[in-house]
Amino acid sequence: MAIPHYPTLMLPLLKKVADGQPHTFGELVRRLADEFALTEEERNQLKPSGRGLLFNNRVGWARTSLVKAGLLEPEGRGVVRITPRGQALLEEGQAELTDDMLAERFPEYAEWRRPSRGRRSLNETAERASDVADELPPEEQLEASY
Repeated sequence: MAIPHYPTLMLPLLKKVADGQPHTFGELVRRLADEFALTEEERNQLKPSGRGLLFNNRVGWARTSLVKAGLLEPEGRGVVRITPRGQALLEEGQAELTDDMLAERFPEYAEWRRPSRGRRSLNETAERASDVADELPPEEQLEASY
C-alpha cells in the first residue's frame, strides 16, 4: 500500500481522538500506521529530502490542518484533544474530510490556507511539477518542485 496523503489521514485521525482524551503524536502515528497496514519499510520511509519520516510528516500535516480548523486543540507539546466542534463534525458522519470542505466551513482554516504572495508562486510551481501537489503537504510540494 502506498503511504496515504495527509487529506486521507484527517478523518481517521479525528476518529482516533473521538474519546475526548489527550493523545500524543507518537501514539497517533502508530495507530494510524496500523490502521493503514503500513509495512515497517513504509513506516520508516524518509521524505525525499532525507530529513524526517514521510508518514510522520503527513500525520503532522493532518494534525495541523485539524488544529487550524478548530477540530483539535493542543494540550501541550505533541499532545492534542478533540474539541466540541470536532465531536460535532464526527457526529455528522462525514465520509471524508478535504481541504476544500474545511475551508468552506471554517473561516479560520480558509484564512490559514490562503497563500501569501511568496507562497503562491511556490505552490504554483509545485502544482506544475506534480499532478498530486494538492494532496501533498506544503513541505513536500516544495521538495517536488525543486
